[in-house]
Amino acid sequence: MIDLHGISQETFDDAVGYEVTSRDVYEKRCRCLTWPNPQSGPTGAIGHDFGQASRKQIEADWEGRISDAELGALLSCAGVTGPARAI
Repeated sequence: MIDLHGISQETFDDAVGYEVTSRDVYEKRCRCLTWPNPQSGPTGAIGHDFGQASRKQIEADWEGRISDAELGALLSCAGVTGPARAI
């Protein structure tokens, strides 16, 4: 079972249905980082572009919700967009 971090299952299901069409698609496509287009940065969850986010915003959104190692990886993505996006 996925940790919903305080939101209801119904809210989660609505967001997944709207954004990615199904939980199965979410599990396959949204649980790892992707690069949706050349101008974006590493993108994860549902549309969270870590390249467009500041370190402070990434910490506010993710600290305490994921491991310190995972948070460190996301923090390294702050400001990384376009051709420089390779991790």
